[in-house]
Amino acid sequence: MNENELFSTDGRIDGTTYFSKWARIKIPYWIIQIILLAITVLTLGIASLLTIPLMVLVWAIHVALLLPLMAKRFHDMNLSGWFSLLVFLAWALPLVYNVVFFLILVLADGTVGPNQYGEDPKGRIAYYTTQ
Repeated sequence: MNENELFSTDGRIDGTTYFSKWARIKIPYWIIQIILLAITVLTLGIASLLTIPLMVLVWAIHVALLLPLMAKRFHDMNLSGWFSLLVFLAWALPLVYNVVFFLILVLADGTVGPNQYGEDPKGRIAYYTTQ
């Protein structure tokens, strides 16, 4: 599998790539949710029978795109991709937890050199000294 495949959890990505792909998922998600919410409000809730299921569907698609992305980012830090589920569960917590997880995923440096999940996306080589 190629680490650039949409739903693949194989490989590693660095923080910059994570942020870029995160933004390409989140911005359209927010726009669609705002439009659906506006339709619901403007129709005085009459359209909610249509918009609420669409909001849930859009949310589910957005989560399905973000979870593999987070898994690849955790792989870069030599951690299991299953940690992405921890971030998913944090969405139910106060906003500060979400911000902390986001900052970790964007700013934390990955493993230098290859690790069990693949080559370093920054192309760095681990340097070891023997004594």
